[in-house]
Amino acid sequence: MDFGSIFQRLTSEAGAARQPYPWQSALFQALQNGSIPTALDIPTGLGKTSVIAIWLIARALGAPVPRRLAYVVDRRAVVDQATAEAEALVRALGSGEADNDLNALRNGLGLADGDTLPVSTLRGQFADNRRWSDDPTVSAIVVGTVDMIGSRLLFEGYGVSARRRPVHAGLLACDTLVVLDEAHLCVPFLALLQQIAGFRSGRTGSTRPLPPPLAVMALTATGRGHEGGTVLGLSAADEAHPQVRSRLVAPKPLELVVSDGGTALSDDLAERAWALRHADDGTPRRVLIYADRRDTAEKIHRRLATSLQKEKHPADRVQMLVGARRVKERQALAADPTYGLFLGGRPLTPDDGPAFLVATSAGEVGVDLDADAMVADLVAFERMVQRLGRVNRRGRDRPAPIAVVAAPMPKEKPEDAAERIGRLRRPIEALRRTADGALDASIEGLRDLRRRAAIDPALGQAIAAATSPVPLRPELSRPLVEAWAMTSLDEHTGRPDIRPWLRGWEEDDEPQTEVIWRQLLPWRHGERLADPGLIERFFEAAPVHLSEILEIPVSQATALLRKRLAAVLKPADAADTPSLLERHCVILLDQKGATVGHWAAKALRDVLEDDGKRKAFERQIIGKRLVLQADLGGLGEHGLASDAVADRPATLDGETGDLPAGKGWSEADLQAIGYRVRIVDGTAETEPEGRWRRDAEFRFGEGDDAASERLVVDVWRDGRSGRGDRAISLRAQSLAEHQAWVAAEAERIAGALGLAEDQRRMLVLAATLHDEGKRRPFWQDAMGAPRAGRPFAKTARRGGNPKLDGYRHEFGSLASALGNADLAALPADLHDLALHLIAAHHGHARPVIPAVLPPAGPSDAADLPPSAAEPLARAAALRFAHLQKSWGAWDLAWWEAVFRAADCRASARLDAEPLPPEKP
Repeated sequence: MDFGSIFQRLTSEAGAARQPYPWQSALFQALQNGSIPTALDIPTGLGKTSVIAIWLIARALGAPVPRRLAYVVDRRAVVDQATAEAEALVRALGSGEADNDLNALRNGLGLADGDTLPVSTLRGQFADNRRWSDDPTVSAIVVGTVDMIGSRLLFEGYGVSARRRPVHAGLLACDTLVVLDEAHLCVPFLALLQQIAGFRSGRTGSTRPLPPPLAVMALTATGRGHEGGTVLGLSAADEAHPQVRSRLVAPKPLELVVSDGGTALSDDLAERAWALRHADDGTPRRVLIYADRRDTAEKIHRRLATSLQKEKHPADRVQMLVGARRVKERQALAADPTYGLFLGGRPLTPDDGPAFLVATSAGEVGVDLDADAMVADLVAFERMVQRLGRVNRRGRDRPAPIAVVAAPMPKEKPEDAAERIGRLRRPIEALRRTADGALDASIEGLRDLRRRAAIDPALGQAIAAATSPVPLRPELSRPLVEAWAMTSLDEHTGRPDIRPWLRGWEEDDEPQTEVIWRQLLPWRHGERLADPGLIERFFEAAPVHLSEILEIPVSQATALLRKRLAAVLKPADAADTPSLLERHCVILLDQKGATVGHWAAKALRDVLEDDGKRKAFERQIIGKRLVLQADLGGLGEHGLASDAVADRPATLDGETGDLPAGKGWSEADLQAIGYRVRIVDGTAETEPEGRWRRDAEFRFGEGDDAASERLVVDVWRDGRSGRGDRAISLRAQSLAEHQAWVAAEAERIAGALGLAEDQRRMLVLAATLHDEGKRRPFWQDAMGAPRAGRPFAKTARRGGNPKLDGYRHEFGSLASALGNADLAALPADLHDLALHLIAAHHGHARPVIPAVLPPAGPSDAADLPPSAAEPLARAAALRFAHLQKSWGAWDLAWWEAVFRAADCRASARLDAEPLPPEKP
C-alpha cells in the first residue's frame, strides 16, 4: 500500500476516510526522509491531529522517526480530538487478524500478535494505564496536557509515584516525538522542550552512543512561538484542493457589539444565542456560546435550559464545556448526545430542535467543535482566533453567523473598560468586510489579516496589543535537572517548583489545588488523632487516580470547605453527638503522596473562620491534594464544585456494579486503574476473588482483635496491571525462574533496540542478578513464602504488610552482585551501570536507598554482612552521581526504564497465565 491508501484505511475508523491533503503527504515524505519539521503552520479545521496517523504510518514503514509520540494539549477540561484519533488507530490496526497489509504495519510498529497499539490518555480505559511505558521497543502514543507531560519530563510526574518518575522521564525524553498542539498558547513549554532536546544532543562525558533523541514539533494556526526552524505550511496544491478551499472560505459573518453594561452579560449572550437558534428557513442550529467566566457560563446554561423547557424541548439540549470539573464527569461528557452534535455528529433536522453548548476557555483549544452559529464575549485576539475556528469547521456553504459582545467586566472602572475593549476590538474590526457589510471571520479572512499585518506596522502593533503577552520564563540548567532527578530524596533544597518552567511566570493566575472525595479514609473508628505514617502507607497502596481529581482555585476550595463544614457541623453541635465528620475529615497530601496535614472537622472549621489562619491554610494547599471525606458533599451534578450540594458524590472507593455511564467507577474501571478499596469483616473469609490479590490492609474497627473490621486494598493482576512489578502475584514463582524470565526479556529488548553487544551482555547479566536480595531468609519469611521450594521471587500471600524493617531486596541484590565475576569482567562504565540498574530497579538509589542488610542465609556466605550497609549505600549514591554526569539525567533514566520494563514484563507474563485451581 502507498501512503494515500494506508492513510485512508486507518482514518476510516474515525469516520473521515479520504485521500490525504497535500500538506499531509508532504509531512509524510519529510518523515520518510528523516526530516521532522520543527513546526506545522496549518489553519484550524484542516486536520492537524492527523499528525498522529502520519507519524504512525511513517514509523510502520521504517522511517527514522522516534518510536513514541506524545501529543500535548494546553487544556485539562476535556479530552481533545487527539484521543479520538488515537482510539481510532487502535481499532483500525486491530490485534492481529488475518490481514496481511495491517499485519505488516503492526510488525513495523513492534506489535506482537494479539497486542493492540499502546495508548495512554486522560480518559476512560486508557487513563494513566502505563501501557505506553510497558515495552520500550514498541511504538506507543501518550496524550496529555502541558502539566502531565512536562512534569514527567522534569522528573516530578504529577500523579506518578516517586518510584516510576525516572521511567516516565527517560522514555519521554528519549526516542519520542513530542507534538505540541496550539503551541502559540504555551510558548514557555515549547522553549522547555527545545532546551531538553538540546541538552540531550549536547551530552558529553560517555563515549558510548546516545539513546535515541527527543524530537519536537509545534502545531499552530497563528505563526506565534515557532519563529525559525523548518516550518511546513499550506502549499499551492493545498490552496487549490477543493475540500481545503471550502474550509478556508467557509462563510462566517461576524457582528461586533459594544455593550454599555446595562444588561447583564449572561443575559445578553443567552438572548443572542436564543435568537440564533434557527436559520432563516427554520432549520435548527447548533449554537456555541463562549463566556470567559465560569459563573457567567453557568447562568447562561440555566437560562437556556429554562427557555428550552418552555418550548417543550428537553433541558439537556444545552450542555456545558467548562474547566474546574472533576475528570470523571468530564469523561462522561464525551458520551453525551447533545455534546456529540458539536463533534461532527449528524446534521440537525427540523424535528430535532436547536442545540446549545456553553463553553469557557476549556472549549477553545484541542476540541474539534463544529457549530452553526456562535455568540461570545470579547477576549484576547489569539483566543478569539481559536473560538472562530470552532464555527463552520467542515466548510459548509450556509453562513454561520457570529455575534461578539464587548462588555465591561464586573467591578471594572469605566476608563479601564474603555481601554481594554478598544484594544481588543481593533484587530476584529480590521477584518475585511463581506459583500453585505459583515466582518469576514472565515479562515481566509483571518489569513488575509495576518498577511496585511506583516506589511502594515500599525496593524501588526494592534494585533500584538490585543494578544496575551508571552509569560517570562526561567532558564533550564543542568544542576536543576540533576536536582529534580534525585527522585528518591523526599526533600532537596535545590529542587524548586517546576511550574514556571512549564508555563512561565503567569500574571494574575490564581494558584490551584486539587480536591478528591473518598468514602473510606485510613483511620479506625473512635480515633481522635490520625497517624501520618499510616495515611502515607494507605495512599501508597491506593494512590489518588487522575479520574478522581477536581482542580479549582485555592480561594474556591477554601470557600467550599467553610460552607460545607458549617452545614455538617451545625446539627452535630446541636445534638452534641460524636460522628466521623467531627473527627478526621480532610487530609492534605503533596503530589508525591506524602502527608502534609490532616484535620478534624471542628478543628478545620476553626482554622477557616480565622482570617490569619485561613490565609496560612490557603498558602499551604497550593499545588497540593485535598482529600475530603465524601459525607462532606460539595460536588455538583456536572462534576463542578458546589457548596450547596450536601449529597455524597460517587467515589472511586464506593460501591460498584451496573452504574449509568459516568455516574461512578465500575468494576471494569477499577480493573483498569489496578486497585480497589473495601471494608471487610474480620470474621469473614477475605481471600479476594478472581484475579484480585490482597496488597495491604489496615485496622478499621473499634478494637485490635482479629475480628475487627479492616480497610483493605486489593490489586488487579491480569498481565496488564498498571501497578508495576510486585512480589504479590497470582501464584508463587521461584527466584530462579523469575530471574531467567527477566533475563530473556532483557535479551529480547536489547535486540529490538539494537544495543551494542557489550550493552546487551550488561543488561542480561544485571537481569540474572537483580532479585538476589530476595534470597535471604529474612525476606522469604516476611513475604510469607512457602517453606518448600525456597527461594521464591513471587508469593501468592493473602495480604497484610510485610515486616521488612526497611530492608530493600534490591539493596541486598547490589550486595550480592559486587562479588559476581561475570559482572566484574564488563567494561568499567558498564559495570557501574549494571550495579546502578540493580539498585535502582524499583526507583531507589537516586541517590539514596535504605542502608539495611539483614543476616545472610547459610547459602549466601558471599553476601555482605549487615555492617557493610552504610558504605554500600554511600557507594551507590556516588555511583548514581557519576553515572548521571556521564550519561546525562534523561539517558540514565532511559536505561532504568529499559531495565525495569524487562522486570515488569516478566511479572506480567506470570499474571497473564491461567488462574491457579480453586482450593477445595
